[in-house]
Amino acid sequence: MSNAQAVSDPAAPSRVWSAEIRDRWFPWNNVAVALDGGFFGAAMSVVSADSVQTTLVRSLGGPNWLVSLMPSMMMIGFMGSPILTVRWVERLRLYERPVALVSIAQRLPALAASIALFLWAGARPTLALAFVALAPLVSGFVGGLTLSAFWQLVAKILPEGKRSSSLAFRNLVATVLGFLGGLLVKVVLARWPGFRGYAVLYLLQFLLLVASFFAFVAIRELPSPRRDHRQERPDSHPIRRLPDVWRSTPHLRGFVAARVLGLGMLVATPFLAIHAQSVTHAPLDAVGSFVSAQMLGAVAGNLVGGPFGDRCGGRTLAVLACALLSASMLLAAVGASIPTFLVSFALIGAGNTLLMNGANTLQLTVFHERDRPIAFAVISTFVFPGYLAAAAVSTAIRELGWGFPPAALTAAALLLLAMLQYRLLPAKEPPESDAA
Repeated sequence: MSNAQAVSDPAAPSRVWSAEIRDRWFPWNNVAVALDGGFFGAAMSVVSADSVQTTLVRSLGGPNWLVSLMPSMMMIGFMGSPILTVRWVERLRLYERPVALVSIAQRLPALAASIALFLWAGARPTLALAFVALAPLVSGFVGGLTLSAFWQLVAKILPEGKRSSSLAFRNLVATVLGFLGGLLVKVVLARWPGFRGYAVLYLLQFLLLVASFFAFVAIRELPSPRRDHRQERPDSHPIRRLPDVWRSTPHLRGFVAARVLGLGMLVATPFLAIHAQSVTHAPLDAVGSFVSAQMLGAVAGNLVGGPFGDRCGGRTLAVLACALLSASMLLAAVGASIPTFLVSFALIGAGNTLLMNGANTLQLTVFHERDRPIAFAVISTFVFPGYLAAAAVSTAIRELGWGFPPAALTAAALLLLAMLQYRLLPAKEPPESDAA
């Protein structure tokens, strides 16, 4: 049903979403989306999963398998829950309000981890470790309940031709604030070098997440036009529909394969900061320098990726990102000095940003609007084991005593395979346009 029909229908609401309203509100919504992502990304940087969380878990006596899982923990949560809410998301005409309500609970685990570190890190480290380990998992699981709704909202409020630059703008704000967060990590850990410093970092993360929430609720949205009931999805449970969707949705298998292979980087990154500190004999506050280098790389990636993605598409960004990430792993495998590892972290920042921008733009391009909720749920369901597999391989390499270089070389090889798989995906939008 077209927007024009919806507006002329007497039974339709007096005001519904349309391309005209989307374009009129785009400047405001573009800034709101950017600030939401900016504060959220800065919050993730202050307690970086690749460096801060891994070193903290090791300091609390966490085993190798848990250190391996920490960079993936939030995404494991995110990937595990979208399938539970597919039918609900498919029936939504407004997305911003339910996403905002659920996200309140998503932000609370950071506060709980901070309190646990203040109270128990010294006397009861195992209890504090449990809060630290579960915080990203619980946060991710709660956020994943509305992940499909969030991306439906993004596709709704951002014009197709501006999505790459808008997402890059969002990531750029996040990385600029994240760079400042990296400097803050260095200052906080130098001022409080023990567990109190980590507790302060988690408290700062919570405050940044609160700022992200207030930016998100500023997004303007109207109900989408009512859909023809004949076009509604079947009432069967999403899990029962997985095999059919897996077989029938174009490009879904290729996209999932590319995403899973791209997770190969997680074979090496959990121990990268630990390895860099060990090899260079750097002090604890060097972790802040690694975070800052990663954020600088991310800034560069966003500055290049936004306009480049609008012009060349998400597929090209994803291919370039995998090449940069593979190079970062090769450099880390042979690194022996702080400057070398700073370059490696900078490449990781640029590559991660380009891959996030490219993959997100690509998934909004290759799947029709009507297919996205179930497609995103299928992607999450099949990518979820990839995170566990990457952590298992990382742990196995560590337990076998092979050291960091074999893990880095394995990650580099998997990223090259991901690059080839992304190259096989289509670069153009589906033949049917997104009216809503």
